[in-house]
Amino acid sequence: LAMIPSGYKDGKVYSVLPTNGDGDFDFSRGSNATRVNKDGLIETITLELGEELVTNGDFATDSNWIKDGSWSISGGSADCDGTQTSLAYLQQNGAMTSGLRYKVTYEVKSVSVGEVRLFVGNVSSEPRTSAGVYTDYITASNSSFWIRGSADFIGSIDNVSVKEVISG
Repeated sequence: LAMIPSGYKDGKVYSVLPTNGDGDFDFSRGSNATRVNKDGLIETITLELGEELVTNGDFATDSNWIKDGSWSISGGSADCDGTQTSLAYLQQNGAMTSGLRYKVTYEVKSVSVGEVRLFVGNVSSEPRTSAGVYTDYITASNSSFWIRGSADFIGSIDNVSVKEVISG
C-alpha cells in the first residue's frame, strides 16, 4: 500500500495515493502523540497547556468583550446579525504574548451567511462557514484576540477558549 500525503484541512490529512480516498484520515492535534526520540526509542508526548486567557468565553454575560454594533451577547452566545456594512469585530485585548503559540477552541453554533474567523494578533484561523467545534493552533503576532465576521456574516459562536501551548 503506497500512501502519499498531500495536504491537511479541518483535521483531515488528504492522500494522493490511493486516489479513491482510502489513504485519507482524520486526527486531532490536541491529543497525546508518539514520536521517536534521539535515542531511537518511541515516547509519548502530552500537550501541556496554560491557563484560560479569554474571559467570558461562554458568553454567560454581556461583559468583557469589545464589540461593534452588529455583534450582541445574550443567551450564552455571541451573535452577529448581518447589519454591518464592513467586517464585524468582537475582541479582547492584552491577554496574548507575541511569538507564543496558542490553542484556540471555539464552537460556531450557526452560520446563515458569510464566514467567521478567530485571530490571535494578526494571525487567523481558517474561515468557518458551517456549524461545528473547531480547534486551531496559532502563534500570536501581538497581544489582542478577536473574532471577525465577514461583511455579510450572520451567525453565532460560543465556548471560546484560548490557552498557551507550554509544551508538546
